[in-house]
Amino acid sequence: AQINAGFELVRWLQYDHRIPSANVVGHGTANGHPFFYDRLGYRNDHSDWNAWEVGMFKYWLGPPTFRPYDVTGIFAPRYGQPGVSAALGEATSDPLAGVRPGSAMQRFERGVMYASSQTGVWEVYGGIAGRYHAIGGAASALGLPTSGERDGGLPGSRMNTFQGGVVLWSPGTGAHEVYGAIGARYRSLGSETGVLGLPTSGEIAGPTPGSRLNTFANGVIFWSPATGARAISGDIGRAYRSLPADTRRVLGLPQGLEEVAAAPDARKVRYAGGATYTSPQTGTATVHGAIAFWYFVTGAEASAMGLPLTDEYAIPGGRASDFQGGRITWNATTGKVTFYPTR
Repeated sequence: AQINAGFELVRWLQYDHRIPSANVVGHGTANGHPFFYDRLGYRNDHSDWNAWEVGMFKYWLGPPTFRPYDVTGIFAPRYGQPGVSAALGEATSDPLAGVRPGSAMQRFERGVMYASSQTGVWEVYGGIAGRYHAIGGAASALGLPTSGERDGGLPGSRMNTFQGGVVLWSPGTGAHEVYGAIGARYRSLGSETGVLGLPTSGEIAGPTPGSRLNTFANGVIFWSPATGARAISGDIGRAYRSLPADTRRVLGLPQGLEEVAAAPDARKVRYAGGATYTSPQTGTATVHGAIAFWYFVTGAEASAMGLPLTDEYAIPGGRASDFQGGRITWNATTGKVTFYPTR
């Protein structure tokens, strides 16, 4: 009877206070447990209920069950909205203080609810929650959510708005944040329903020190203290996304917006270290570095070389780019640039 009463007592304590079995200890094992503490420094001198006995007690005790966490107070009305509880699942914590002053939060199986007097009570879950918490959650530049998850402007997309920006998700692009000056430029261009489409990266370091960028399905937005936020879109924007990181560093920041090139039906974006051209006849290609410098000083697309046909590629001893009027090569040993016209 005493043993059974012990089982019932411990099961009740575990259930009501959510005590894991690892924290069930006996007199003989208490001194070595990290939770043992005595204000006066006394040590326990019992030898019974040693590790083996405690282990047997836990074995016959069985796996613990814990009482469910309640969703009450400020979180209850929103949790009771259609679809919200199904999306979040059961609560896995009591309400907790949030990282922002005056805010609160509660964790659930598939997400988190946040509350403040300024933003209201909103949930974040699924792929959007994963990205939000990966970049620091409420402590990040995004701040607290200002909406629940809802449909985005494009078919199949989803979004949450936050104090500082937005996180957009789709099956093809995943979840990515847009905020700050880049976010303001993105909104001015129509957000996801505009020319850029959905983000394909969060905000990351740009090609020059202190610069930042976000990539999108149809382009890029750059930001630096000197230039502010500038967007390139369409074929040129998509081409920039596919360039290797080393090429991006050589190109640097765009010097302006997309402009008409000095060739029929062609357009270009100029960078500090090169340019990208596009036309229906030649497609989209980028020139950069030493080849681009020689190309520019000899007349660029207005010269006999015409528009570039390829990005720069490796050749024995150096690099090369093909143009309508021939090929330009760069020798890695001598640094010499040579133009070979088409015959």
